[in-house]
Amino acid sequence: MQKAPEAPDGGNSLRVALKSFFKKMSSVNKKSSQPERASSTSEAGERASHLTPTMGRVIPTFDEGPEARKPTNVVSATDSATKPSLDDNPEEHTSKYPQTPILDNAAQVPAHPSTDSQTSFHPSKEVTANTDASLSRATVFQAPTVPEKLWDRAYTANRRRHPRLVDQYETILSLDLETTAPDRRRSTETPNAEEFKNMIDQTESSSRKAQMKVLLESWLRDPDDDNDGVMEDKGIDMSEDNMDRFTLEGNMPAASDSVTPKKTSEAIDKPTNDQLAKSLRRILRQAVRTTPPEAGPAWVGACYASKILLHPSHSNRNDRDGLIHIISRMQWYSILPSLLKDQANRSTDLPLLLQAKILDLYTAILLYAIQLVCSHSGSMNWDFMAMSSSRIPALETIISAEKALPLFNEHWVKVPLQQVLQEAKEENGDSMDPEQKAESLPKSIRDLLNDLHITDPLLGLSMIPGERSRALHELYPLLLSSEHYRRFLDWRTPYSKILWITSDAGQGKSMLLSGIVRALLRPMQGEEQPRLSFFFFDYSRQESNNVAAALKNLIWLLIINYPSLSRHLEEKRESTQREYFDNPNDFLVLSSVFYSMIRDEEFPRTYFVVDALDESVGSDGQFGVDDFLSLITSSMSSSEKVRWLVSSNGSDKMVTAFQRHQTERLNPYTDIKGMSTVFDKYVYDKVEKISSEKNYDDELRAEAMKKLGELCRGNYLWVDIVCTELLAEDVWHVDNFLRRLQRIRDLDDLYSHMGNQIQKMPKDASLCNKVLKIMAVAEQSLHITELNYLVQLGRRVDLEKILQKCSVFLQVRDGIVSFQHQSARDYVRSHLFAPEFVSASHVALACRCLEYLATRLADKDDQRDNPKIAPVADGYSLLHWITHLFHLSNILGHSKIRDKTRWYMIIKKVQWFIDEHVLQWVDVLIREGQLTLAAAKLQKVDLCLQKKHTELREIHLVIRDVHLFLRLHQSISSSSETTVSNTVLFCPVESRIRKSWMAKAHPWVATSPLISQNWAHSFAEFRGHQDWIRAIAFSSDGRYIASGSDDSVVRIWDAEMGTTQHKVKVRRGWVYSIAFSSEGVVAAASNDYSITMWMASTGREVAHLTDLDGTPDSLCFSADGTTLAAVCSSEAYIWEAQLNTGFEKWNRVSNKSHHDSLQAITFSPNGNLLATGSYNSKVHIWDAGTDTQLLTFKRDDNSVINAVAFSSDSKLLASATDDGKVTIWDMNGPYPDNTEGKDEGINRRLHILEPGTGPIKSIAFSLDVERPRLAAATEYTIHVWDAKSGTVIQNLRSQSSNIRSIAFAPNGSYLASGSFDCNIHLWYASEEATDQELLDPRRGKDGVSDITLSPDNSTIAAVRGNSLFLWDVETKQDLQQTMEFDSNDCVTSIAFSPKGKYIIFAISDYHDARLLVYDVASMKCLHTFDSHHTDWVRGLAWSDDEEFVVSASNDYTAKIWKIGGPEVGKPIQVLESGHGESYVLCVAISPGGGYIVTGGSDDKLAVWERTEEKWDTTRKLIGHLWSVVDVLVTSDSKRVISCSYDKTVRIWDVVTTEEIQVIKVEWSIYKIWFPPQTKDYIMSYHGALSLSGESQPPAWSPWRLKEAGGRWWITLDDENALILPPEYEPNSACIIGDKIIITTSLSQLHVYQFLSDKLRQQRKKNT
Repeated sequence: MQKAPEAPDGGNSLRVALKSFFKKMSSVNKKSSQPERASSTSEAGERASHLTPTMGRVIPTFDEGPEARKPTNVVSATDSATKPSLDDNPEEHTSKYPQTPILDNAAQVPAHPSTDSQTSFHPSKEVTANTDASLSRATVFQAPTVPEKLWDRAYTANRRRHPRLVDQYETILSLDLETTAPDRRRSTETPNAEEFKNMIDQTESSSRKAQMKVLLESWLRDPDDDNDGVMEDKGIDMSEDNMDRFTLEGNMPAASDSVTPKKTSEAIDKPTNDQLAKSLRRILRQAVRTTPPEAGPAWVGACYASKILLHPSHSNRNDRDGLIHIISRMQWYSILPSLLKDQANRSTDLPLLLQAKILDLYTAILLYAIQLVCSHSGSMNWDFMAMSSSRIPALETIISAEKALPLFNEHWVKVPLQQVLQEAKEENGDSMDPEQKAESLPKSIRDLLNDLHITDPLLGLSMIPGERSRALHELYPLLLSSEHYRRFLDWRTPYSKILWITSDAGQGKSMLLSGIVRALLRPMQGEEQPRLSFFFFDYSRQESNNVAAALKNLIWLLIINYPSLSRHLEEKRESTQREYFDNPNDFLVLSSVFYSMIRDEEFPRTYFVVDALDESVGSDGQFGVDDFLSLITSSMSSSEKVRWLVSSNGSDKMVTAFQRHQTERLNPYTDIKGMSTVFDKYVYDKVEKISSEKNYDDELRAEAMKKLGELCRGNYLWVDIVCTELLAEDVWHVDNFLRRLQRIRDLDDLYSHMGNQIQKMPKDASLCNKVLKIMAVAEQSLHITELNYLVQLGRRVDLEKILQKCSVFLQVRDGIVSFQHQSARDYVRSHLFAPEFVSASHVALACRCLEYLATRLADKDDQRDNPKIAPVADGYSLLHWITHLFHLSNILGHSKIRDKTRWYMIIKKVQWFIDEHVLQWVDVLIREGQLTLAAAKLQKVDLCLQKKHTELREIHLVIRDVHLFLRLHQSISSSSETTVSNTVLFCPVESRIRKSWMAKAHPWVATSPLISQNWAHSFAEFRGHQDWIRAIAFSSDGRYIASGSDDSVVRIWDAEMGTTQHKVKVRRGWVYSIAFSSEGVVAAASNDYSITMWMASTGREVAHLTDLDGTPDSLCFSADGTTLAAVCSSEAYIWEAQLNTGFEKWNRVSNKSHHDSLQAITFSPNGNLLATGSYNSKVHIWDAGTDTQLLTFKRDDNSVINAVAFSSDSKLLASATDDGKVTIWDMNGPYPDNTEGKDEGINRRLHILEPGTGPIKSIAFSLDVERPRLAAATEYTIHVWDAKSGTVIQNLRSQSSNIRSIAFAPNGSYLASGSFDCNIHLWYASEEATDQELLDPRRGKDGVSDITLSPDNSTIAAVRGNSLFLWDVETKQDLQQTMEFDSNDCVTSIAFSPKGKYIIFAISDYHDARLLVYDVASMKCLHTFDSHHTDWVRGLAWSDDEEFVVSASNDYTAKIWKIGGPEVGKPIQVLESGHGESYVLCVAISPGGGYIVTGGSDDKLAVWERTEEKWDTTRKLIGHLWSVVDVLVTSDSKRVISCSYDKTVRIWDVVTTEEIQVIKVEWSIYKIWFPPQTKDYIMSYHGALSLSGESQPPAWSPWRLKEAGGRWWITLDDENALILPPEYEPNSACIIGDKIIITTSLSQLHVYQFLSDKLRQQRKKNT
């Protein structure tokens, strides 16, 4: 077997072969490039027998002998000479029969007759026979060469293998040879293929070649060329020098003139189609001239197919690329036999094996070109439609053949062709694809667009099946005849802002919209062209099946067309603090961006085209069709520059929504003339194709055509399904199949029939049912590998074959299995399976999803790049096991659990997954950005199970455990460094995850911090506000929470995800009250004496009410959302919305004056009553319609009423007061006129509830009617009662301070609270009596503010508010009873004596301070120093002999006290003026008491030296840049060490006052002390710090605490080990070896003990 030659630059042997070959070719080209003299008549007669004029064009024919075959319209030629075989010597052939180039220089070429009236290849004049003197040269007989033979054999092979295809192709070519055919350029009727005949010679290859040559010359002729149409051929420079460059560089030899055609200035400005056509001809002409003549048949196909280069579209992109690929390699294809022969053996012929390879290549090239010509002759009724899918194998065959043969650089042709293609795109209004446009934008905008994660904005345009592409192009011209569509396009028509295209499923709506999009992308003449933004819904694709994805795509395309609009997206991203908008719940925030864009002054007129809106997925509370319709209708009133074209089914919901605005409704099948004709063509083509493939006889073909035409009713989907089944039928069964069709009138009938056929399968019916069942219950499409696992058909069952049996319902596209159409899925769901199977399917899917996840998570091989395996990150199972649990819990919640076995199975499966794989699963969620979505899904299941059967408690506890684990990780995680295992440490003791994973995740943790037994009732926290939150409110549907804060900001949150959807601001001041109307309006009252309102859907401000006399303390909406009430001072104001203004106009209709100030107001849900609460403990009830006062309730005291609330049925009213009481009143009638204000409270009072934990600022009723619950918020607790009985249900202890507002979610499953910690907290709202376990018995309302370690590190003294306790480090137990002090007192400083025997601490109130000295062993008070400091004591220090104590105070002094002296209780000296009028914050005494050092808020240290009787200040140590907060003296008394808020530790020479060393740290140090191990280090809350400047911690204390990015870490050897949750972050700390003791703001004391070596080993192993 001969080896294929290498590429042109592959070696010297190839270089020699190329030189030798091109020297031969050069002589031929030089001869052919010389102008020929005019031939005489006799010469012409010798070279041609005759010329036959056909349709005004010259058609050469050949007469090679008397027996020649001569058809009527085309004359063929016979070859009378002996034909040489492929074994003949080519050189001999060349000498006898010199080769002739395809194009003769002197040839006058006939005009190219176009087959498409729309094409730009129109001839300007026609040529008669007597003007072509040189064409007669083609009649000279030439023996075929080896390449010629190969091309002929390739053509014959295609004719034999694809007879109908080649026949159609030759019929198309015959249109340019036929003399009697009607002139299609003048006819307005579409010709039928039956009017024409195939005129290409079927017997003689020489005759066929002559016909092909004339067709090629005709096509390539430029009607505007000079010399009366004679084409000039400048040829290719084949000189030796140029050949050297060619063989070295792999380029074609240079032409004497540029190969790339020169453009005129006009063409450069704006090339027309005619100019582009001329450029294309010139490029192809140059390529043809340099090609041996044997390739004529291939060039004919390429030229006829090349019109797609001038009509580029998204659908023919692959065909364009394939055609350019072939054209650019054509010379190499043609010269390949000679090259191979010359390289293989100069003295022998081409080896047979190489001949076979080349023959395969030529056959594939011709087949591909033929298919292109047939498939793009869309204006003809050809009965063969070459589908794009059938062209792919042909192109792949070409490429495969090329790989076995040498290649060279083809850019001399490819580059000019691509240039013409680009110019053609510009001419057709498609100068760049959206992706290309995006690449041309500035980087900042490109990055912003990339963050939208749009996969393919043109995806919808390419989803039309190949068979429908021709119909697609024919539909749009018909649409232009519709008056509805013309009005829609006309911007002068104000009544056609929405065009709604609606029809039944499968009737071509998507095809029509695809055509509309393509048409609107083309440039228009006249006024400025409107922009276009479009989206095609596809329920089967996750990136195309939700309204958020649709809105993202529309915004993406708007920015592509108008980049300046990108600022709205950037502003929203910054204000909502998010990176991406990937969640379906982001529809609201994207809506805000969209509305901002269309209201922008720079926003241009824009058509928005949205297809298949009914395919939007929006179940389980997600945004869906209603939300998108609301956006469409709202945009009409927001901008005059918006028009919508939307397609959907004709459901009642759609009708109702679209009728609200001026909508044009269009049914394409009934309202557009000619649609039926296009459809009939489509049916005709489909049946003809099947008839051809199955060899139907004429009778059967006609019967099939008739039946389908009668029954299809304009439904493309119906036709596709029926034809698929028809193709599968054996010919002898087709009659029966057609008879059965008589009963199948619509899609439902068809689905029913096909479903019955599946059930009748003798062997595979059950397998098909399994697949259909899983697909019907699945939430979305499935990767085939994942489906294979989920369906579990059996070890040897081939899923792909089962899918083929279900092909009526299912399809496989790019490895993704989905339903053929949404209607198929709906049918399977509603007809093929009984409802009782649904729960079993959810159980099976949930379990198998977990099993599949476990399998993939345990797979050590990373197969993310394997296209045959679904990536676990993109897989269905990753999240949807939760979805199936949710559906199951909903189903079981409405019925009794009958099959407990199945339910226990899923319980065990979830428990198994948690025990074995939950951490890996969470890792994937984090990596893919899906953690928040998974937590939201688990929250829904958790809250749903909260109300269900007791049998579900076990699974409920497991789901809650996973849910809260994810929430905990969200609160902890701050960066990619945060591992999932980190979170395990902080799970409650009873958490299943902790029990399963603690030992595996943290073998190096010897002692865990103090952890609660069970999860807290607070399950989520929303962060974003920068100041206190005073008010919150839910939307009526529970999707959103609105919050108002002292940061002047109102935020609207997604209640599930916790993401900010809108951030809006009041003009100034604090937000005191928030209300959310049923119409989606948010109102906020602020202390700038105004009320501001926004639309929740857009974030746009709609109203600002300023006619108030003070700060509105409370406001509320009526149940219908049209009335707003607010109280301000002693007035109650009422406004009503002016209808049809979009809530922009509010008229004040009433203000009720009271004798006392008002604090609260609310409407009753039934809209009849209005209640107000006042400062003098009165509640007034008013008739909301008449403003008449009906009732007055008064409490026995004069406490301020802070809040009032009605129950959902308006039968109960609750009021809350400052004295910590809640009163529930009976609101059942009657309501007598009570204008006198008579107290009715005694008769209507039901309960007085006294939780006893402080003033009540907010109350809320749940919406339950049978058993309403009432919640009340005190400072640290939320109390929940049964409102009817007054029984306590829950006491929810808050970890934050001062709860200011609460609200029940509309479904009653949880509460939301806003507090002074600036966060929103969500709480489980149980219907059963529960009580939250306190985390620590020592916990109080104040955090632990200080911690002090005894000198021997054995005891800790800790301060918590007004108490102090001692704690044993080893036993972790209290040493003595906690010491409590007066509520106004606060322990501000502590100090152990040097020997640890005594402890002194300072107690301060607002006026003075006291010092108390205790014996540590007995905890008896030994001394008290009273009332000598007039402000807080900040620092304490003992002398080393324990005889003196010095205190430092905010009263600018330090005082020296004698322990046990004669004047106990009085200072022996007051150190004044050391820091002027600055606080004295710290103090230290040198060993031996020689001097005292104090540090102050003046940034200085003062040194006080001791004389005989007193201490005097002698010098200052100056250098710190901020307050000095602690100070030490070294054991030799020579140095002073100080720390400051300036994040430095400084070492001073106490004698010279020089600063010896400055140690910079990354955090502020508040307290320092010497460790017992060494004096070369000091200790702080953060750990050991070297006095020599060494950065690494010492071996005896390798652990540290550090703050980074606002979060706290525990580190080992300065590498992060643990990140602390917010509630575990330190107020103070001390580190002792491997032990870390931390006190928190929640009054907790946590001890961590680690095994350093184990963690180091684990790190080494991981590395």
